[in-house]
Amino acid sequence: RTLTALAASNFRQCVICTAHDDKTTANLLKKESIAGPASTLIFQKTKLQIIIHALPETCTGSGEALKHVEDSKLIPPTSHLVILPGDIIIMESSVLKQLAHAHRQGNLICDNTDKPKTACTMILADVGEQDDSGVPLKESSKAKKGGLAREEEDIEYIALSISRKNPELSSRVVWKQSKIDVEEDEDMVGKAPQLVIPKPRLRCGEITRVRRDWSDVHIYVISPWVRALWKARPSLVSLQGDLIPLLVSRQFRGVKATFGRQEQAESVYAETFMEEKNDEETNSEEVDSEEYAVRAEVLDGSKVLRASTVPAYLIACRDIVIKSVADENRENPCLVVPPDTNINTKFNSFILKGAELGEKCQVKSSTVGRNAKLGTKARLNNTLLMDNVHVGDNTILQNSIIGEGCVIGENCNLNDCQVPNGKVIPPGTKEKGESFIDDPL
Repeated sequence: RTLTALAASNFRQCVICTAHDDKTTANLLKKESIAGPASTLIFQKTKLQIIIHALPETCTGSGEALKHVEDSKLIPPTSHLVILPGDIIIMESSVLKQLAHAHRQGNLICDNTDKPKTACTMILADVGEQDDSGVPLKESSKAKKGGLAREEEDIEYIALSISRKNPELSSRVVWKQSKIDVEEDEDMVGKAPQLVIPKPRLRCGEITRVRRDWSDVHIYVISPWVRALWKARPSLVSLQGDLIPLLVSRQFRGVKATFGRQEQAESVYAETFMEEKNDEETNSEEVDSEEYAVRAEVLDGSKVLRASTVPAYLIACRDIVIKSVADENRENPCLVVPPDTNINTKFNSFILKGAELGEKCQVKSSTVGRNAKLGTKARLNNTLLMDNVHVGDNTILQNSIIGEGCVIGENCNLNDCQVPNGKVIPPGTKEKGESFIDDPL
């Protein structure tokens, strides 16, 4: 679905980073693509060129992965880069178009105004929910309603400033800090959270709002000079944990301050901005102190989410099925249903080609993979069955993911479970919250 969204948004090249021993991803991509020039792939019938880049075993963290891609020179150094996590779920193809347009506008508009150019544009998903009385729901209440509840470490306080003079510009991220750090109570005296936003970040003519129901889904567009920043600062390991906080905090001090005073940083900085400094119309002091901006596009949480946990993955699968069965979404390229799929609109379920259901089976809010077989009176609720799964008679599966080629015996009851590919579950097994992973030898 991510590749479909990229192709629908007119992207021409995509570099997919995989683990050094990951053969599954490459094989799946080859099935969905045709051979292109120079060992590349062309995704389906689009113009999207795919490059599969295997990372070394020693590579840890998103920062090192990006550095490795840069060292491989797979992407022209003058290109703006869109970075997406592998677990992202995009429900509408317009999401990436909107992001690219916002980043482009953040630089074009600023050429003709006194506003700082955009160095990074991110997507924030609005995951706030309210009860019938309009009171915001806590994360625990969202989970009780069957929604997605964030973990404590994933919640952040984010401050966005909106320009009154240029409302077409995306909001500027002026402050971003984790909920745990803001609400830390070292003395255990029950003191109220302290939101400390430096005064220089609050500008005249801008409206600043602080919320914690904006969720960073780790989709970023970065400008070419930010890519050079990785080479200049080896200490940057994580995009979300290191780079974004650095850009947010240094954007008001300028580009030079972001690179720092280390010898390597100054060397890369000088190399990156050599053309600007040699331009007769450019003042080198202006380049050194040039302020930039980190901006954000706030989207509805139903348009994009991360399937970084099993509950999040199941909720994403459920939402995709619900949206796909609606007539108004049939043309959405991100919600394409495989051919010959049996769609149950009453119970929001997909039964893929070749699947066989026994008598009196119940399948609710679930997906049954190709050539799967369900026994008599088998019941599925919010469950994903991969291809070639066999489920025995009178077996109940809830909130679970069953891998390809698994065999689930008769009279089993699995709730909140994950079963890896090819696993055989004995008859009568009853488990909740279990991952059936074999112990290493």
